[in-house]
Amino acid sequence: MKSLKKFIKNSKILTSDIKQSNDIPCGGCSESIIIITTQKISKKSTDSIRIPSYPEKKYEEVITSLYKRINNLVPKNIKDELEQKREEYIKDKKRN
Repeated sequence: MKSLKKFIKNSKILTSDIKQSNDIPCGGCSESIIIITTQKISKKSTDSIRIPSYPEKKYEEVITSLYKRINNLVPKNIKDELEQKREEYIKDKKRN
């Protein structure tokens, strides 16, 4: 968690005004995140930052890295269990 916190701080995500891209793909899945802080980030800001599902291209690399870092915090056994449940769910839906 310390490395994630350091990454977020150094990436300037908290102080950037990340807007939704105008180029939103049709279909597929999407992710968004809300980062809640324990203090106000600036005089104008609140204590949370919402990162849109499809951020502007200039933020794409840093946001992708953020999601990878968060995903890597989940232990492998939990990921494996969730993937197994997902596969079972898909098989069940195909039968019905």
